Amino acid sequence: MSLISLDFTAERSEPLPRPMTISLRFGKKSGTEATVTIGAQLTSTQKGKVTEQMVASALLIASEGRLAPFVPLADDHGLDLIVLDKVTRRSVAIQVKSAIANAARETVQFDVRKATHSATDGEYLLLVHFDPVRMVLAAFWLIPTASMATVATEQPDKFALRPSIKPDARDRCRQYRHDDAHALVAALLAALSNESRSTV
Repeated sequence: MSLISLDFTAERSEPLPRPMTISLRFGKKSGTEATVTIGAQLTSTQKGKVTEQMVASALLIASEGRLAPFVPLADDHGLDLIVLDKVTRRSVAIQVKSAIANAARETVQFDVRKATHSATDGEYLLLVHFDPVRMVLAAFWLIPTASMATVATEQPDKFALRPSIKPDARDRCRQYRHDDAHALVAALLAALSNESRSTV
């Protein structure tokens, strides 16, 4: 079960579109629901920010408050979230990339610019598959940036990653896949534990 789902309705009028109302339901366990009204047309930057906020909310709720996501004042180094484990006081840095699957394909493509890529320990790339039909964060891939080149196709100015959206796929990204926010939280806690051991 995906942690966050969205219901939305939108009406258009000429010459300007009317606002779109989105209801976010944060899973059955919490029973929490919030309504947000946004413009009917979103830019790629806006879509990216919406996804980042949805991921942050999912981590906070699925971890029952243990993980606290923070947004850097400036993300010029390609870092979108800093996630703090409030129990161990350890943190990891995350770059979030989202994509919508093409109906004619069984994969999604994520591009990471070389200018923002870092192979530093403790930094992770989080790929998010957004399903527009069900309006959910349908799958996640949490990849250490130090290992990203092993599962990506290198191009002149970027790395391209094409994981399969099929749940039983055995592609290069399979070991990093998580099908819901609870599994993602477990992977992050394991990563934080590994970071803790590496600094001892």
